[in-house]
Amino acid sequence: AEARALKTAPTRILLYLTPGTNAPQWSSNLSLDIEQRSAWYWQNADTNDAATLNLLQGEFAPPNKNQAWIQQLRPALMLLGLIVAVHLLATFADWARLRHEQRQLQNEMVEIFKQTFPQATAIVDPALQMQRNLAELQRSRGTIVSSDFLPLLALAAPVIHQAKIQTLQYEQEHLKIELLMRDSAQLDALREQLHTLPISAAIGATEPIPSGIKVQLRLGLDRMPSERK
Repeated sequence: AEARALKTAPTRILLYLTPGTNAPQWSSNLSLDIEQRSAWYWQNADTNDAATLNLLQGEFAPPNKNQAWIQQLRPALMLLGLIVAVHLLATFADWARLRHEQRQLQNEMVEIFKQTFPQATAIVDPALQMQRNLAELQRSRGTIVSSDFLPLLALAAPVIHQAKIQTLQYEQEHLKIELLMRDSAQLDALREQLHTLPISAAIGATEPIPSGIKVQLRLGLDRMPSERK
């Protein structure tokens, strides 16, 4: 019944009987054709034309080479997976720790800002707002701050002194300068020198003209000095 369910049932059975024995009633019980033959002796069997019977087949078949290779690598693959899992877990734990520290520092800055300027209602960037409020207090007492026009121009002077200044504007603590550069080489040199400034500096639009290249430069203190790298 199991063989029929798996569609591997034989179509007939060869039954070798020794002399004087009665054939069992297998044909009706098994619903198979039973072919009776005389007694079988292995010494007289003709095996020249017999099909080779492979006993190592089906569920008894040995694993192929690929399966054996995978079986050999299984311990190493399990170890590698464990290492990756530990690494990911450690990375996530470190990220969570840094995230927690960042929130603590942010909350501390907000509290310090509230204590210093209790009249403030909206707090978005406490570090930047603290810088601007302190600058306003200094200006109200006649003190020049680093984001004023003259300090910004003094910081930018060593970098832009070789270029020709076309226009100069100052508003909202930012200095906007339109420069005329001789060529792209001088513009590249300006880009490199801007990285040395202790302030934020960004090159905007550039416009090639017959006499050179027009460059829009924007300077300012967008962050607290301790945050600049």
